[in-house]
Amino acid sequence: MLRNLLLVFSLALTPLAAHETPTINAVVSAAGVVTDVSPGGIATVWGLDFSFEALGAEGLPLPVKIGETSVTINGVECPLFYVSEFQINLQIPLETPTDIEVVLLVEHEGLVSEPFTLIVRTDAISVFTYERVPQSGVFEPVVLHADGVTLVTPENPAKTNEVLVIYATGFGPLLNGPLTGMPAPFPPNDSLTVALPAAIYSTNQAGSGLTVQYSGLAAGFVGLWQLNIRMPSSIPPGVNGGLRITLDNSFQPGLPI
Repeated sequence: MLRNLLLVFSLALTPLAAHETPTINAVVSAAGVVTDVSPGGIATVWGLDFSFEALGAEGLPLPVKIGETSVTINGVECPLFYVSEFQINLQIPLETPTDIEVVLLVEHEGLVSEPFTLIVRTDAISVFTYERVPQSGVFEPVVLHADGVTLVTPENPAKTNEVLVIYATGFGPLLNGPLTGMPAPFPPNDSLTVALPAAIYSTNQAGSGLTVQYSGLAAGFVGLWQLNIRMPSSIPPGVNGGLRITLDNSFQPGLPI
């Protein structure tokens, strides 16, 4: 389920009738409703004439070209998850400078888009979402039970003291992590648990603190962040609380989570 979620690539597309220069309309986080992106995070480029057909990456590390489509930021090639006529999902290169304007270009079959300028943030946290009720236009965070597969829903709610799994992106560059386009290694490996410059994460639900048991890269994936959290014992049944993830900047970089 998660791999399908990350691809978010189920658009029904019609091949282009003519070869046109790519046009970029927007660059946003591939998760949630956050528009900002950060180095190492997963982003979506929206526009026109990116590809004649929908194609996905066939393996890892991610390729920097799918079909005849490629993307660069300040001249650095971006690893690609997926390309289609209207959409590209990619990883923002870890080398990308932050808090200044950078230039993104899409090339398809030798035709290059007009430069698209954006500002990449140091971190831009965004939790992956899904449309629980089809065609409702309402998107909810993907929160999984401890099995890492079953969604938390009103019909299958979280329980007190239960460990939940949340997947996000946009936490910024690691101090010790895989190279751009490479999947996070499976443990033991300290790149999974070395903290970001903002070292510790706190999560609150219904006003009560949640215990963060793990916060780090999701092993085997590119640009994906995993949070394992334990529900508090004080939330009464039936409470529908909000989820908030914050960075605590009071800690020094490099502390284990």
